Amino acid sequence: MIFDRLFNVIRSNVHDILDTKIDSSEQEKLDKEWEEYLRTSKQQKENKQREDTNTYSTPKFSAAEKDYYKLLEVKEGASFEEIKIAYKKMIKEYHPDKFHNDKVKYDSALKIAQKLNEAYAYFEKKFDK
Repeated sequence: MIFDRLFNVIRSNVHDILDTKIDSSEQEKLDKEWEEYLRTSKQQKENKQREDTNTYSTPKFSAAEKDYYKLLEVKEGASFEEIKIAYKKMIKEYHPDKFHNDKVKYDSALKIAQKLNEAYAYFEKKFDK
C-alpha cells in the first residue's frame, strides 16, 4: 500500500516536471506494469518464505534412525501410528515362535525380531509413548 502511494506520487511528479499529459492507454499500461511488478515481488517473497520454512522443517535423521525406518519398511518421518502398524505386521511375520520346528529359521527370525524390538523401543522413546 505504501509502495502504491509512493509510486503514484513519483509518477505524478515526473509528469508535472516533464509537463506532459498521459493519455489513458499509457496510464493503463503503466498501471498494468506496476501491478505485474507487485504481483511478482509478492510471489518472490512467498517463495522465499516457503524455502525458508522448508529448510528449517526438514528433519535430519541419524544413520541408525534411517536404518530403523528401513527395517520397519516405513518412510522417513512416519508418524508413530504408522510405525506401530508396521511393527505389528513385521513382528507377526518374523516371530520366532512361528519357526520352532526349524532351528536355522528360528535363529534368523530371533535376530530379526530383536532388531524390530530395538527399532520399536527407539521410536517409543522418541515419541514418548
